[in-house]
Amino acid sequence: MHIAILEDESYWIDRIRRTFDAAGWQGSFFRTGEDFFAGLGRTAFDAVILDMHIANSPMTGADVLLQLRRQKSPEPVLMLTQFARQHSAAAALDEGADDYLAKPFDGDELCARIRAIRRRIAVADADMVHAGPLHLSRQFRCAHWFDRRINLRGQGFDILLMLVEADGDIVTQDALWHRVWAKWRNLDTQAQPIQAGVSRLRKDIREVTGFEVVATVPGVGYRLALG
Repeated sequence: MHIAILEDESYWIDRIRRTFDAAGWQGSFFRTGEDFFAGLGRTAFDAVILDMHIANSPMTGADVLLQLRRQKSPEPVLMLTQFARQHSAAAALDEGADDYLAKPFDGDELCARIRAIRRRIAVADADMVHAGPLHLSRQFRCAHWFDRRINLRGQGFDILLMLVEADGDIVTQDALWHRVWAKWRNLDTQAQPIQAGVSRLRKDIREVTGFEVVATVPGVGYRLALG
C-alpha cells in the first residue's frame, strides 16, 4: 500500500515512517500543500493522511482536503488533529474526510484506521468490476491490482474496463474503436491509436504487476490473460 502524508513535524514523520515500514507499506511525505499536490500529480496513492495544521505552508490540511474533494480525487482521507482541536476534526469530517485520528496516536491504530476507511470506500463503491486480483471502479475511474493502485493514462481505463467486462473473451479492435474512440466512430477502425493505447496500458499495468496481463490475438484484438 502506498500512502501520501502531509506532515511538517519531523517527530511525526519519523513515527509514521517506522509504523509503515513495520506494516510493509510505503509512505511519501510532503511538508507543504504545494509539494503534496505536485506529488499527487506524479504518483497514484491508495490513501491520504493530512495533518490538519501545517505551520509553514500557505495551505493547511483542511485546504488540501477541500481541494481534493473539489477535484473528486478517489483516495480515502484520514485527518490528523490535536486533542485540543476536536471541533476542527468535526469540521474536517463535514468537509469530506473519511476519518480522523488525534495526536498522540498508536501506530497500530493508525494502520487499522487506514484499512477500515479503505474497506468502507470499497463497500460504498457498488459500481465495481473485478477480474481476479484486478479491481476497477467505474465511479472513480481507477484500477487496483490487489490493493495497489494502477496509474492509468490516456484511454487506459476505458480499454481495461472493456477487457475486464469481456471476462476473458476477445475484445476486437473494432469494438475498442467504436467505444473508446467513440467521437471518431464515423471513421474506419484505426489500428495505430488502438495499438498505442494498449501499449501504454500494458506499461502502466506492468509497473505494478511486473508482468503482462493483456494478450494480443493477432488480426483480431485483445483479451485479459490472468492465468
